[in-house]
Amino acid sequence: MDVPDPTGVSVMDELVARTERQLERMRDLGDRMAEVRARESSPDGAVTVEVDGNGALLDLVFSPLVNRLTPAEFEQVVVSTAQRAAARAFARRGALITAFNEDNGAGPRPESQEPPHHESPHPPRRMTRNSVDAAHREIHRRVTRS
Repeated sequence: MDVPDPTGVSVMDELVARTERQLERMRDLGDRMAEVRARESSPDGAVTVEVDGNGALLDLVFSPLVNRLTPAEFEQVVVSTAQRAAARAFARRGALITAFNEDNGAGPRPESQEPPHHESPHPPRRMTRNSVDAAHREIHRRVTRS
């Protein structure tokens, strides 16, 4: 049974509200990361590449200038332009994650500090809106069961 604290708000109500705020922030982060796009053109304008936040190719545009390129030059220009677009998309995602962590009190990790290593028999999963919603439902189920 929830025991009200001196302010009249139960500790459990506070926990549920905080969890819901955190889930909403995670959903917002997921939405913002899904919207990340990066567009990059080759220096001569022959090739333009657009990628999503994962670096997956969304659009590839060739100007008439590609007709002047040898096959090897063409390949190099496409690959290097796509790499620059992907790097820009990854930087945007990184900035979103950094801002999210700082807003949640995690702060930036010193470069010299290695990330914690956790042995797990399960590979990491990408968090989707459905998995966040499922986690929210499970938390709610556990809270209301007690």
